[in-house]
Amino acid sequence: MTTLDENGRVDLTWFEVNAADGPVGTVDKATYDIGREFLVVSAGWTRSRAKRVLPAGVVRDVDARRRKVLVSCTRIEFEAAPDYDRVRRAEEDYWESIDAHYGAAAGRSVG
Repeated sequence: MTTLDENGRVDLTWFEVNAADGPVGTVDKATYDIGREFLVVSAGWTRSRAKRVLPAGVVRDVDARRRKVLVSCTRIEFEAAPDYDRVRRAEEDYWESIDAHYGAAAGRSVG
């Protein structure tokens, strides 16, 4: 069953995330801050459950019935992405590194 958050949006927590070439993990949290919409994804391939950031611009589709998020990046792009850093998330250079990594797919211009 799909649940809604306090604002009536689909709660994506625990949805499976699939890159263009296969699964990469599950949604740990979603943010809807204007200009900084992103998913924090617990990577499924490591024991430590590393967390990566996926900008909303790379999300291709959300299948609420099957609880899946489809993204346009590849598994290799996802694995090479900067780690989610709760402390640095307020710093502009942190977001610049994420934008540079995902490029135009992040939905913002780079450079």
